[in-house]
Amino acid sequence: METIELLVLILSVTVIVLAALLGIAKTKLDITKLTYENKIERAIDSIKSYGMIDGEHHKQWLLSNTLKLLMGSNGYHTWKDLYDYDDDYDNWDEGIAP
Repeated sequence: METIELLVLILSVTVIVLAALLGIAKTKLDITKLTYENKIERAIDSIKSYGMIDGEHHKQWLLSNTLKLLMGSNGYHTWKDLYDYDDDYDNWDEGIAP
């Protein structure tokens, strides 16, 4: 397994575990719409396409986009709302598309 595939796998498993711990339903995360392998493949393709573009704001967009690919749009927005809930931390920056 390549390093990037391993990182994506770790990220996706982490997201699923966190969602389960937070009590987010599987259907809300759109997990069933695409197979696990398809989600990872789409995330890897996105990282390969945009990962080398300079700029922190573009890297942040790539992180957000990768999360959306892995979690689905509903799951991403639910996660983002939970992330932004804590006033002790900065809100999630979705970055700027390259």
